[in-house]
Parts: sequence; structure tokens; C-alpha cells
Amino acid sequence: MLQHTMLHFRQCFLLLLLLLLSSVAVSAQEDSTITITAPSPGTQWCAGAFQTITWDTVNAGQTFDILLSSDGGVIYNVIAPGVTGTSYQWIVPVNIKADSMYRIIVRRNGGGLADTSSSFRINRPPTPTQQPIDVSIPVNNHAVFTAQTSGWPKPAVEWQVSADTGKSWKRVTGNQAVGVETEQLTLYYVDAKMDGNLYRARFTNQCGTDTSKSAKLTVTWLEITTPNGGEVTCAGQPITIRWKLQGFTGQPQYALTYTPDSGRTWKSLATVLQSETYTWNTTLQQAPSQNYRVRVQLTNNPIVSDTTDTTFVLYAQPTVAANPRDTAANQGRLVSFSAASYGLPLPEVEWQGSVDDGKTWVPFANSTRTEANGRVETSLKTSAIAATDSGALYRVVFRNQCGADTTRPARLRIIKDPTTAVEELAELRSFAAAISPNPSHGSASLALRLPAPAAVQVLVADPTGTILAVPLAATLLPAGDHAIALPKDLPSGAFTCVVRVGKEQKMLPLVVAR
Repeated sequence: MLQHTMLHFRQCFLLLLLLLLSSVAVSAQEDSTITITAPSPGTQWCAGAFQTITWDTVNAGQTFDILLSSDGGVIYNVIAPGVTGTSYQWIVPVNIKADSMYRIIVRRNGGGLADTSSSFRINRPPTPTQQPIDVSIPVNNHAVFTAQTSGWPKPAVEWQVSADTGKSWKRVTGNQAVGVETEQLTLYYVDAKMDGNLYRARFTNQCGTDTSKSAKLTVTWLEITTPNGGEVTCAGQPITIRWKLQGFTGQPQYALTYTPDSGRTWKSLATVLQSETYTWNTTLQQAPSQNYRVRVQLTNNPIVSDTTDTTFVLYAQPTVAANPRDTAANQGRLVSFSAASYGLPLPEVEWQGSVDDGKTWVPFANSTRTEANGRVETSLKTSAIAATDSGALYRVVFRNQCGADTTRPARLRIIKDPTTAVEELAELRSFAAAISPNPSHGSASLALRLPAPAAVQVLVADPTGTILAVPLAATLLPAGDHAIALPKDLPSGAFTCVVRVGKEQKMLPLVVAR
């Protein structure tokens, strides 16, 4: 009986011990749970940076393995074995695969308890994979710079330019630039001002910024320094042309052309030049113009050229276009001589007369000057006063800032009018003449006072010198006052009344207003 009781007691004790051990095991399991707190859902980490993995557990004295999956949780690989505590600083590899769904498991060392994180992303900062290279092109061409980068998310691009050898940088702007926010920058119609500029690409995403190396733009350009517009040269004088070339290697050769008409036509001036200076020896036959321009072209690369910014002037000295002609006229009549000249600028006019067969010349002040058909035309009106004027010479001197030219002289021959063959009396001291009324609305008369008897002739001429009327033919009048009626049928206008008394002559203006 006692033996049976002891056996029963042992069985009960073993049962209680098993129940107690089972309870302790369950309690230990509940106290050893793991909860990952970082990375949290939606986290985005950057490659190449320290990232902290954290978890909660009541039994911090254990060691843990950390595993990483790059395929959303299908395959895991250990990235940190035997970690103690509840956190781990992980250096994310620079070359880790980006644009993937990552998960992390924190597992108690040896297996058993573990926790899996929510999905998160790992991004990569920009890293240039293609650097821009230097570009050397002629002026007015297109330059292309290319730079590429890795990184996720895809980095934004900003092209920058430096005009001071890299000391300062600014964003590329302007109508010439296309693709300033792409991996390929195109600069259209580059000009001389862009020569020597540096260009680089700046890449940025949420993981950082990186900048490419700089590339240099070399522009081959040519610039004429003289003439640069506005200069004035006379035909026959030399013109010095100077220019400078930049951005070209090798032995340059040049060709020069010019235009006298602002670019409508071009003519060759020189070829196969190697220096940057040329002397153009103009000739007197060079066409004068205010619209000359010069072009210098690099024959090694004809697209490289320059033309003077504005026109310059090539003046020409006067050249007689028409000489006055010998003229015969009746005594007492008006005589007209005419002449013309080319030149740029159009020349000034000076009529001259000589009564000693050209030994001395005296200028006249009452000539006319008009500009027509690119030349100056001029005329001189004078009167054949007396037979002694026969043989007088008349000429024109044309002048401008480039020189002068003189016409051939014209000789005046006076034909003695038989009606004026009145014996010339002693030389008069003077005579007086006046027209009244003047202006005339009808008839007018000439009041004449003679200090002594004299031969008198009165003529009326129009502005061209044509004789319209002879109110008084050559007549011997006594001393004293005389009234001579002037024509009544003259039309409205201005006329000249020529009064000749002996060897003296006066020309009176007559105005008719009807």
C-alpha cells in the first residue's frame, strides 16, 4: 500500500515539474520577440552613406544576424552576423543596385526568433560616367558638349559656364543655348565673345550633387581692326587694312575682297596673304563711294571671315566732265558759258576770267551751281560790252578736299553790230539810270541822266540771257534827262534791263507783276 502511494506521488511530482518547465519556456518565448523599427515603411536610403538599422527586443543580451533582400523578400543574404545590442550602422555599398525593393531581417543568432522590415528603397547619388571634352570650332558654328551620370533617381542636370577660367560659374542661359537641362548642351552660332569659356554639367538628386569636369570652348575667329567704318580716304592714297586671328593653329592664309556698294558686289583685292596687314594702294581711277567695305577671309577655313562693321568713304578729286565752249556774240548782248565736273564730295565752283590771254585770272562771283546726275553743273552769264572785250578767256576751277581740276579756257569773240557803229565820244564820268515803277503792273519806263552826249543802247533779257526786246537801239543822245519806255507786253516775272552808255554798262533788275 505504502509502495503504491509513493509511486503515485512521484508521478504527480513529475507532472507538476513538466507543467512548470513548459510555462517557463512559453514565458521565455514571449519575452524574446524582435520588432524592427528602422527602416520604416517607405524609407529611402542613399548608397555610400551610413544608415542605422534598429529593432526592439527585451533580451538585448543575445546576438543577431542581419539579412538583406534586394528582390522584395525572395532571397536574403547576411550583411552583418553576430550583432549585439538593438542597432547597427550599415555603410550602404556605393555600387549597390538601385531602383529595387529592399527588405531587412533581424534574426536571433542561431535561428529562431526574427522580424522582417517593410519594403524600402536604396537610391544612388550622381556619379559622372562621361565627361565633356574640349571643343574647337570656327565662329558661327555649333558646339556640342555631352556629359552623362549614374544615380537613382535620375539626377537633374544643369549646365554651367565660366568666363574667368573657372573662378566663378553661372547657369548657361540665352537663345544660343539648347539643352541646358539635359545631358547634351548645344551652343548655336558661337561668337568670338565665347572663346575660352569653360562648360561643365552639375548633376543633382536627393542623395547629393556631383559636377563633371570642365571642357573648354575654343572659337576660331577673325576681326578687322582698321578700317572699322567712317574713315575718309582720297582716291590715289593708300588704305592700311589690319586684322587679328584667334583660336587657329597652323600657318594661316588670307584672301581680301572689297565692295563699293555696301555688299551688292564684291571684287578681289588680294589672295594668299600670310601677314595680318595689307596696304591697299588705291588709284585715281578708283570709283568714289561712301559705301566701301572690306572683307578678310581665312582661306584655310573659309567660314572664318570678318567684314568691316560699317562703311568707309573713298573720295575722288574733281574731274572735268564738260568744258566751256568758245562763244561769239553780238556786241551788247548777254553771253552764257557752262561747264560740269565729277568728284566726291561734289566740288565747289570758281569761274575765272582773263583779258591778257591767260597770264592773270580774276574770279567771278555771279555764277550758278547745280547738282544733277552725280555731278556739278555750272554756268556764267556776262555781257559783251565792247569790242575791246573780244578775245577774253573764261574757265572754271573745281575744288574739293581731295584736289582740284580746271577746265580748258573758252574764248569770247564779239561781233560788232552795224547798228551800234556810232562814234564813241569822250569817256563819260558816269551816268544814272532807274526803272519806275518797279515792280511794274503794266508799263514802266527807264529814267536816264547823261552827263554828256553818248551812244545809248537799252536791252531787256530774260533769266537765261535771251534778248526779248530792244527798247532803244544804239542811238546818240544829248546830255540831260531822258525817259525811255519799256515793253508793255512782258509777262509776269523777273527780267534784266541792260543799259549801255558809251563803254559803260549797267544791269538793272525789272520785275513785272500782273
